[in-house]
Amino acid sequence: DGYSSTVLGKIFDIDDSSILDHLKKKNIQIRTLTHRNAPKLNEQINSKIIYEYLNDKNNSILKLAKENNLSPLTISKLFKRKNIKVRRYRKWNFDTKFFFKNDWKTAYFYGFCLGDGCLYKNKNLSRIQINIHMKDEIILNKFCEWIGISTKAIYHYKNKSALFLTDKIFDKDLSMYGLIPNKTYKSVIPKKMEMNFLKPFIIGLVDADGTIRINNNKYSRFGITNNKKIIKWLYKIFFDLGFKNIKLELPKNKCWGRFLVYQHEEICKIISF
Repeated sequence: DGYSSTVLGKIFDIDDSSILDHLKKKNIQIRTLTHRNAPKLNEQINSKIIYEYLNDKNNSILKLAKENNLSPLTISKLFKRKNIKVRRYRKWNFDTKFFFKNDWKTAYFYGFCLGDGCLYKNKNLSRIQINIHMKDEIILNKFCEWIGISTKAIYHYKNKSALFLTDKIFDKDLSMYGLIPNKTYKSVIPKKMEMNFLKPFIIGLVDADGTIRINNNKYSRFGITNNKKIIKWLYKIFFDLGFKNIKLELPKNKCWGRFLVYQHEEICKIISF
């Protein structure tokens, strides 16, 4: 029907990058914004965003995304297509030493990022980005407290909350925590960790990607969904710790897998881990 991924994202309340990912997997050719069937309204919005960015130096990608109810990534891609030079600056300062500490807070942070964080790297910037549902924003508030950044740095769009941390320190190799660009499809296993670091790391991962069901006041299912490599790594850790009643779901032709526990008593042991 000629709709763009941006318009479809608004209609179905889905991030436009997710729509593009699905289209590419189905080998569907992606149209440019100048396609003759592209909605005029969409082009008008794009022109408006570009005009406001070029004519007001106080406008940032984050600010424009918030005002237009779009993802910052959508605007970044728009500027790239239109050859718009992006102003590079960091609005929010934070404690960069936090990311190299050997304590439970840093461990929890990287564990959470392994689930719900993204690492972006290119010639111009390196950034950790965390996107979660607004109802879980308390986690981002805690991160802001730990690294000494204002909670005003948390960005809101649709029903999501996001924290963008940009600094050259993220140029460093973070694969020891499993944090690499495009980790959803190209995961690496975190390096061996000491137990005092491993426990909060896994708790962070569970808070990001874990689910739990309760039936008749009893735990009926505990699960974690992530890349198959991470799930197998997690399974080995818990198996070595004495947890034997664990089931794995590793679908063929899928990059993701599930770590599942169904027994109430076993789930209680994991919670107390």
